[in-house]
Amino acid sequence: MLVEARVIKEKVAISLNLNRPDSANALNSEMIKTLRTELFKAYEDECRLVVFRGNGKHFCSGFDISRDDTSHEITERLLEIEALLQLVADAPFLTVAFVQGGAIGTGADLLAACDYRIGTPDSFFKFPGFQMSGVLIGTRRLARLVGRQNALQSVLTADRIPASQAEAMGLLSHVLETEEHDSFLESLIETAAKTKPGSIAQLKNAIDGRGGDLARIRKSIRV
Repeated sequence: MLVEARVIKEKVAISLNLNRPDSANALNSEMIKTLRTELFKAYEDECRLVVFRGNGKHFCSGFDISRDDTSHEITERLLEIEALLQLVADAPFLTVAFVQGGAIGTGADLLAACDYRIGTPDSFFKFPGFQMSGVLIGTRRLARLVGRQNALQSVLTADRIPASQAEAMGLLSHVLETEEHDSFLESLIETAAKTKPGSIAQLKNAIDGRGGDLARIRKSIRV
């Protein structure tokens, strides 16, 4: 199973684990479709919290491209990824990414779309798409987090960003040792469980207008 979906607390929290450790959890079409399906379920079930993790040494190394992929296939993949990122960014529930190792390209974009962005002291981040092929996904979301200048520098240079710098610029909300992740999550689940269905969406809408509803999201991404 390329994405492991697990209920953490019924009607409150689920975990979505990327499970291609041999490929550093690079996202292929099957993984993207599975993640979108699980997120649609979370919308419909009035979930309060969705957690993203990556199995193995790295969180996610980007999206999977084969030398045999045509330009049309690559464009289709990019559209699929942007639809996934929109679902995460506009989610009416809390979203959390726990990053170990690298979050690169689309992996870093997925992190940036989440409400809570947790790294370890040795995690790192890169945005190589523009340098490699002129690809830009999620750049406005990144700029909202880290500011225009930091976003411009990160995308233009594709420099490796260590966890300490990522936290200082706002890409990471927290830097925690791996053994601290579970206690942080437990506290967040406890808080989410006390909220009423729909209240997290209202809070996110009040803050930045991003707590979306499923009908509008389906229409906007033509699903």
